[in-house]
Amino acid sequence: MRPPDSLILGPHFLALQERATHEIDWILPAFLVGALLIVFARLYHPRKFGIFWALPFNRGVKNFESEFNPNGVKDVFDVLLTLNFYLVYTLGCLLVLPVQMGIFNFVRILFIIVLFFLVRNFMSLLVGWLFRQQEGIAVVQNTSLAYRSWSALWLFPLVVLGTYSPFLSDGSHPVILFFMMGGYLISMCISGLRLWNLPAGLNYKILYLCALEIIPFSFLIYWLTSL
Repeated sequence: MRPPDSLILGPHFLALQERATHEIDWILPAFLVGALLIVFARLYHPRKFGIFWALPFNRGVKNFESEFNPNGVKDVFDVLLTLNFYLVYTLGCLLVLPVQMGIFNFVRILFIIVLFFLVRNFMSLLVGWLFRQQEGIAVVQNTSLAYRSWSALWLFPLVVLGTYSPFLSDGSHPVILFFMMGGYLISMCISGLRLWNLPAGLNYKILYLCALEIIPFSFLIYWLTSL
């Protein structure tokens, strides 16, 4: 006689299977949207997508980074990949954080992430205007967004696997967190280099990094982990 599935697979596997069939059905349309955003960006500007796919490893892309800006919808390519960044990082947080995989939590996390970056970007541009460094700060912000959006391209398949594979679901969470943190830190470091090249005083640069990069990032982590 064949033993029941609960004895063969174990209760943990069955619990993950139940979670996959009941709690995360709504995520499939979100993944389809993310995939379409990437595909449309690829079709809209194939050459630009080829550069963007390997952004940190392409030489001479400094102008490309600085011009990455979805504001004003000047380039649909930038808009599509920025939307993909918000979507992928929200889904990644939903997997990593100890919250239920519900659409309500998805909306909450998305709202927090979008609000955080909008406020931070506004404050950065305001500081740049006060110190007459508007263009330089805009380049710093565009570079940061470009690398965050780049990291979302590589994070996307990992989030899909972490969501639907019962053998990877729990074990993939530290990996997803590692890549999310790594992508954000890469964007922070490279945009920090762009900041360091600005014709501004050392005190201004240190104050900017502390007040508008490190401290807000720490606040974002605290805000998300307190959900």
